[in-house]
Amino acid sequence: MLDAHARTLTRRGLMWVRRHHAVVPLIEGSIWLIALALGALVRYDFALSDIDVSGLAGAVVIAWVVSMSARALVGASFGRWRVGSFEDVVALGAIVLVTGVALTLAEVAAGTLLPVGAAAVAAPIAFVLLLGGLCVARLVVNPPRCRAAQDARRLIVFGAGSAGTMVTRSLLTQAGARYVPVAVLDDDAHKRGRRVGGLPVAGGREALAGVAARTSADTLLIAIPSAPAVVIRELSEAAVAAGLTTRVLPSVRELVDGSVGSSDIRALTEADLLGRRAIDTDISSIAGYLTGRRVLVTGAGGSIGSELCRQLHRYAPERLVMLDRDESALHAVQLSIEGRALLDSPDLVLADIRDKARLDAVFAEHRPEVVFHAAAHKHLTLLERNPGEAVKTNVWGTQNVLEAARDIGVQRFVNISTDKAARPTSMLGLTKRVAERLTSAMADETGHPFLSVRFGNVLGSRGSVVPTFRAQIEAGGPITVTAPEVTRYFMTVEEAVQLTIQAGAMGESGDAFILDMGEPVRIADLARRLVEASGRDVRIVFTGLRPGEKAHEHLADVDDVVVSSSHPLIMRTHVPPLHRSMVGDWLGDMASPDLSSERSTLADSSSTTRRPSRPSARFDVPARSRSCPARGGRPCPQARLPRRQAHVRRRGGLRAAGGALAPVRRGRRRRAGAPRPPGPLPPATAGLPGALLHGPQVPDDDRRPRPGRRTAPRRGAHGRRRFSVALDEPRRAPPVDQHPARRDDLRRAEAAPRGVPRALLPRAGPAARREAGVDGLRPGARPPGGRLGRAAAARRVLRRAPLVAARPRDHRPDGGPHRPSGGHRHGRLRHRAGVHGQRLMRIWLVNHYATLPDQASGTRHFSMARHLVRRGHEVTLFRSSVSHNDASSTSLRPWQLHHVEHVDGVEVVHLRTSRYSGNGARRALNMVTFCLALAWVGARRSPRPDVVLGSSAHLFAAAAASRIAALRRVPFVFEVRDLWPLSLVEVAGYHERHPLIRLMQRMEDRLYRTADRVVTVLGNSEPYVLEHGGRAGHVHVIPNGFDADLVPFRPQPVGLAPFTVMYTGSIGLANGMDSLLDVAKHVGEEWAGRRVRFVFVGPGAETDRLVRRCRAEGLANVEFRGPVAKQDMPDVLAEADVFMATMLERDLYRYGISLNKLFDYLAAARPVVFGVRATDNPVPCRAVLTAPPEDSLALAGLVRRLVELPSAELASLGDAGRRHVEAHHSYAVLAVALEEVLAAATGDSQAALRGTTVSAPGGAVPAAAPGGAGRTSG
Repeated sequence: MLDAHARTLTRRGLMWVRRHHAVVPLIEGSIWLIALALGALVRYDFALSDIDVSGLAGAVVIAWVVSMSARALVGASFGRWRVGSFEDVVALGAIVLVTGVALTLAEVAAGTLLPVGAAAVAAPIAFVLLLGGLCVARLVVNPPRCRAAQDARRLIVFGAGSAGTMVTRSLLTQAGARYVPVAVLDDDAHKRGRRVGGLPVAGGREALAGVAARTSADTLLIAIPSAPAVVIRELSEAAVAAGLTTRVLPSVRELVDGSVGSSDIRALTEADLLGRRAIDTDISSIAGYLTGRRVLVTGAGGSIGSELCRQLHRYAPERLVMLDRDESALHAVQLSIEGRALLDSPDLVLADIRDKARLDAVFAEHRPEVVFHAAAHKHLTLLERNPGEAVKTNVWGTQNVLEAARDIGVQRFVNISTDKAARPTSMLGLTKRVAERLTSAMADETGHPFLSVRFGNVLGSRGSVVPTFRAQIEAGGPITVTAPEVTRYFMTVEEAVQLTIQAGAMGESGDAFILDMGEPVRIADLARRLVEASGRDVRIVFTGLRPGEKAHEHLADVDDVVVSSSHPLIMRTHVPPLHRSMVGDWLGDMASPDLSSERSTLADSSSTTRRPSRPSARFDVPARSRSCPARGGRPCPQARLPRRQAHVRRRGGLRAAGGALAPVRRGRRRRAGAPRPPGPLPPATAGLPGALLHGPQVPDDDRRPRPGRRTAPRRGAHGRRRFSVALDEPRRAPPVDQHPARRDDLRRAEAAPRGVPRALLPRAGPAARREAGVDGLRPGARPPGGRLGRAAAARRVLRRAPLVAARPRDHRPDGGPHRPSGGHRHGRLRHRAGVHGQRLMRIWLVNHYATLPDQASGTRHFSMARHLVRRGHEVTLFRSSVSHNDASSTSLRPWQLHHVEHVDGVEVVHLRTSRYSGNGARRALNMVTFCLALAWVGARRSPRPDVVLGSSAHLFAAAAASRIAALRRVPFVFEVRDLWPLSLVEVAGYHERHPLIRLMQRMEDRLYRTADRVVTVLGNSEPYVLEHGGRAGHVHVIPNGFDADLVPFRPQPVGLAPFTVMYTGSIGLANGMDSLLDVAKHVGEEWAGRRVRFVFVGPGAETDRLVRRCRAEGLANVEFRGPVAKQDMPDVLAEADVFMATMLERDLYRYGISLNKLFDYLAAARPVVFGVRATDNPVPCRAVLTAPPEDSLALAGLVRRLVELPSAELASLGDAGRRHVEAHHSYAVLAVALEEVLAAATGDSQAALRGTTVSAPGGAVPAAAPGGAGRTSG
């Protein structure tokens, strides 16, 4: 190692070389001279006399010229010693390679230079010399370590990635640095033992305490800018336990501006602990509606309003009018924007939104084009005591702003709302909900984008919880928290305003945009972390819930249909309008509402939540499956609506009706004397009718179709017909000849003229007959073209005719599928006439792990196939001969590659695969053998299918199914069960650059690109699919469900001892079993005078370990059972009083969850305790009680609450869950949605998803259109 004096001299020499550019060519030529001389010596066995000096000189000149030219071309100049990188090494290799090739060509052409072998040897030598010189120069210029400051703090760096490497090297080489790294830690096992800046990676977070004691460190630096909040919290807690102070790096966006140094290290903030990060916004779309426009902000002096003004100012609006009634607040906001506060700007307006005349004058003077309405009262407790003031400002003030904006023609209006407007129990929530609905009504009136933005608590805003806690800590305490279980959503004010501005750019009239709040935070935990960060000993006191306060906030109402938007952090829902006249009627007697805390808590309880009047989950339902009593059970006629009318149509909904699918009339007003839907209202609205919050409802007794009731469609805009569809339990359609209105069609078809094919049915319209070329034919005349021409004509009519009278195949007396007789062509043509007019198909379903009713686990594909067969289709299910869950196998003879059996009309093909257990090489061999068997059997099986669906049980099976579809030249539908590469990265811990992950990512992207349609069970995965190659309008969400035939209804056990809490399904690490055992431990063997037991049913590798844990901890209330066949599950499920499950805390679940077990639980008519983030809950039903994932204390609290409930209330919750899944998640209904997607993939013009609808609380909306994909929720 060079001493300081030698290093100084060398550095000066390098700087001199850098300043004198003429020296560089001499150095380059000298290196090639040495390299070529050594190459010649090696070539001639070190015989100097054999070397041709003139040839050597010529070779050096050629090498020098080519090398310098190549260096100029690639831009690899000298003097980059301090910042040299791997790119310079690559450029250096390219220069040497080009020079070596030039020398070889010169020798071959001239023959008078050095031998070719000498040039081949000289090139590597030159590369080593050049690279060695570069490394020595960099070592001299950038010494490995510099002397830190005397008072520098000893630092442990957590994170050996790129950011951790940069900050470690920067601190070690920075003279006088305030921090000196002494150790590096990382949880990635692959990085253990590596050296970062000369420091070895000493372990993961488990080694923190030992490393801190060994190195005498006093600070922990979390060098992972994108670390999730849960990781930061865990590390900060471990640091406190080890006596370390925690510091973090700034976000990636801040790091882009410059190199990482000691000045970038900062203390933890609440935003770090809560996981709030900088976000990306679409600058072009925002600038498009703000730049050069007149913008007005009400409430400009508040926390949100002032930040809005600061951020809006960056987009250079023509004028930014700031309106507030607080002159001091206006003074502060002008100072923060302009750097001065003289209050002399005409853009500062002192006014009150409750003064309508003043407000109209302000709008008339400034004539804004865009309005952000942030003025409101927001303190919950004060508004409970003064409800009239809340109404005056939040309701009538908002209405004044809306009317002023309407009168001058404002083009865009953004109302700032709150998450308390969802399921309101307080005056704040109630008035903000009314403001949202008033905004929606004004959107309908003006036709402009008038929208609302809903978000939760804002960190650091005036009067919010964090400044209050800090003030209490500074005062010595105590910190007051309402209740231990209270949770809230948090955002930073910058993030909330950024997303608000972004939402304003993409809003539609009447919509409410819900910002992604992340995970809810327990207020008690937040207070504890603030106390720990302060280093003081401050008590935390619980005061109890205040009047109108909820324990847990919700992002949406039970009736809201929440869908994704073009921004990943913004969701969208439609808000029903509420006109001003209705507000006056309902707010007349609001002087003293009952706001007792007991009723507030009761209204927030899941067990007493108001029963929704509309189903809240969604799925695809073909329009032609709707029957209409007025048309004799035939499908209702459909109307293609323009975009605006289709948007209005979404405000309808599905109504529970008795026994059939039938259209219902949506009344504009509640019928006089009709009873109101039952269920408690929020306490602040105890004296108000439900229409104030949820709009005019059709009462229960008005939903059922009755004789004489008008069922014809109402006329909407443009003369189009509008329908709302009533849905009860889907059932099998009767044979077509039993429909009274179709008997005449059948008789006419039987008596058709002799020459006309029967497929040319009398109900085909004139346009269809003209297209088929048979319009005007005399009785007995034959269409032109012979037999093939008649067949083609028949197909054309079938595509155009709305009703078909051919006999369906699916109603043979024995219940089996009807096989068409005659030749293949005629049989194929004849069997395509279905009971609802759809084209009947031969469908191949490929799922490696498909299960049958006599096996454990879910039966999604078999149940779907069974219902598709009942609808007349031919379905073949390809599965492995070895069961995935219980290792059972279908016996095949030694020479058989596959075995075929028929189960309930479904043709099941068992493909020979190898046995396996666990996840090792044998399972990989099982996958390979399945794909090979599928390729062999699928390529040769006859007749060929109409469509192939491949499920991503694993990607290799789906890829094999895609290949089969390509070979048979039929459409391919890709079903997404799991996001496999992402699952392995985020759950199994694989690195994203792992060869297997990269291979699977390419396979998944290719499947998305090549699939004719993509079906996904994950409700929020459409943006992921589109990002990875999926096509807009071709992605459809069809969730998992249950089969009513396999899970019959069983009544709730009444008062039986013990109280049984049950879990069924796989018992593995991914199922959070340790958290469930913790719940059993917290609840104990007895609660509320009842003995409680926990039963775990199912297979899994973790069973033995969990049994050992129960014995070690003495958990006598826990019982483990083995796997149970599907047909035996109803008896097992009937033993339970409550079911319990939890998800892991993984960001992966942001794309959706669709657990088979959850629907089986609800189908068993029992309530469910589910650990899941509120935004990820797939079944927003009151029978599902949710708590944060893996939070055993919160889950145990829910179990205790259910144990305390009377048997009647427990049974009521279970019945609500059963009704919900029967209406929205029955496989009989989901099979209809799948049928529609498959028909669209085959190009059936009758079924091109034109009639497919999404059943939603907000109404029936097209499931797929040229602009977007169909969606479901739940």
